[in-house]
Amino acid sequence: DEPEEESVVILRVCKHIFCAPCLSKVRNQICPLCREPFLDDDLISKKEAEMAAKEAAKSEPKSGHGYRKLAVKGAMKLGRSPKVQALLDEIEKMAPDEKAVIFSQWTSFLDIMGHELFQEGHSFTRIDGTMSADERYTAMEEFDTEGCNSPRTPRFMLCSLMACGTGINLVRANVVFLMDCWWNAAAELQAMDRVHRIGQKRPVR
Repeated sequence: DEPEEESVVILRVCKHIFCAPCLSKVRNQICPLCREPFLDDDLISKKEAEMAAKEAAKSEPKSGHGYRKLAVKGAMKLGRSPKVQALLDEIEKMAPDEKAVIFSQWTSFLDIMGHELFQEGHSFTRIDGTMSADERYTAMEEFDTEGCNSPRTPRFMLCSLMACGTGINLVRANVVFLMDCWWNAAAELQAMDRVHRIGQKRPVR
């Protein structure tokens, strides 16, 4: 039967969910689904899990502006990657009034690129799947503003390929950087078309 909400428990070791009275009847304290051994301390109530999730959400840095320091800390130990250096080299070739959209399918890579752009003194904003509709609208509105290098008129837009690949207009930019290949070439073309569409007044690269 479906368990009552107040009786639901989660096994910390394997994340499987059970009814507490039923699980108490299991011999040898082994998960009935995956056979992973567990202890009494591994049982977490639904209420405890919800509270922990809320606390984690409060401590999670925002992803709209700036960058998430925790995500880049390990990568920075290895130094700047050749791919990121190539991006920065191409940025140097851009005209002062040009803006660019930088796509990646990996949000952790967006974090790393955001860190490097910040280090080089470039202004940027960002859109990814973790942001609310209001946050995305604000980022697009700021990016669409004339001007190229201040927090309110960012020069670069860091975009998650899945969150920004369709349905939005980014014609204020005229340069697109696709930082990793996607298995579907049509998804890449759709992403680039955010910049190369009706309303674009500059040659797109």
